[in-house]
Amino acid sequence: MRDEFCYLNRRNHAYDYKIVDYDKRNKQEYMTISARGITHYVENVGEFIKIEQWEKEVKQFGRLGHIQFFKEYKLWKNFYIWKKLTRKNIMKKCQNVLVNSLFILDRHL
Repeated sequence: MRDEFCYLNRRNHAYDYKIVDYDKRNKQEYMTISARGITHYVENVGEFIKIEQWEKEVKQFGRLGHIQFFKEYKLWKNFYIWKKLTRKNIMKKCQNVLVNSLFILDRHL
């Protein structure tokens, strides 16, 4: 039992994994878990973490997730990008109108 381990594939976030068979593991990024610890593989490069350290990081991640800023970060970021692009498009339209419609103010014409 001490030398057995499982393969894990990431699901939604950094600490959300699902146990899978060896054949179904994501070859780009997967983890193995055993009684001794967890090994995280990214493109065939592994990093070992003890179980105690992993559990501590999971708890910290969960606590961070309850902070208002981190809860709504994705929503705020998407809204900010949408607002920025909308404003840019409006400014571009106004610029085109001014360039095309106000040629009579150009003293060379």
